[in-house]
Amino acid sequence: MDLSHIKLFAFDFDGTLVHSNHIKRRAFYDVVRAFATDADKAIEGLEGIFRHYPEYNRYQIFSALNEGYSELDPQLLAKAYTEQCKRLILEAEEVSGAYRFLSALKSLGAIAIINTATPKEAMDDIIPHLRFGNFINDIYGAPISKADNLKSAAQKYGINAKKIMMIGDRENDRAAAEDYGCSFIGIRSDLSDYQMAPTFLFDTLEPLAFKLS
Repeated sequence: MDLSHIKLFAFDFDGTLVHSNHIKRRAFYDVVRAFATDADKAIEGLEGIFRHYPEYNRYQIFSALNEGYSELDPQLLAKAYTEQCKRLILEAEEVSGAYRFLSALKSLGAIAIINTATPKEAMDDIIPHLRFGNFINDIYGAPISKADNLKSAAQKYGINAKKIMMIGDRENDRAAAEDYGCSFIGIRSDLSDYQMAPTFLFDTLEPLAFKLS
């Protein structure tokens, strides 16, 4: 695996740079329990949405939940969810090697961006407070798709797909790289759901940091 020709590295966030997948899932349950009159039934509805619409973001999830539980205000739930996630993510553990790898990329003059399905405004409020925040050049998020975010970043920085690497822990990361036409490195996490095994798959970012050391 040769990284020397890569000029732009696009990172998913949850499960790729920070161990936060479990935080975001748990926060859905916590918020619904806090606001629902019949918490058990509302949780059943939430779990049904997770099963049938795994691609939904926080706004879509709470809007869908409101259809069966009109007492639950989607905007209020989304605000509470965002605030709880921020607090817990800032306390979460980094994926091993994340700081070293991003620091090395910064030293080499490579571009590092966040490309996540989390709403961009939420990430804008989190990244600057993280230990590696100064190593991130740009943040791309929902509602724009990850493939379109890659295209936008390539256009902004004047870099073609052959010199871009997407790094993530989910099938949607791999698929975005494939759709756009750039390279991909997979990270294993508790939510990894690859439908096609990545050519390069690692448990942490340590091997990539070692490559540049």
